[in-house]
Amino acid sequence: MDYQKAYQQKITTAETAAKTVKSGDWVDYGRCTCTPEALDQALTARSEELTDVKICGGILIHTPAIA
Repeated sequence: MDYQKAYQQKITTAETAAKTVKSGDWVDYGRCTCTPEALDQALTARSEELTDVKICGGILIHTPAIA
């Protein structure tokens, strides 16, 4: 298996990733320095169209924009 090729096929933008989130979904923001800031901004931009999206994270470095 060509892992580099498989990895390249999975790379996407935060906006594209945020489009996959549906109302009622759980989104895990990770822990500490792994907070996905670009995804947080992209989800915040969709906040008017989504409902009941639950964000999970622990010991975040900053308050997420989605909050």
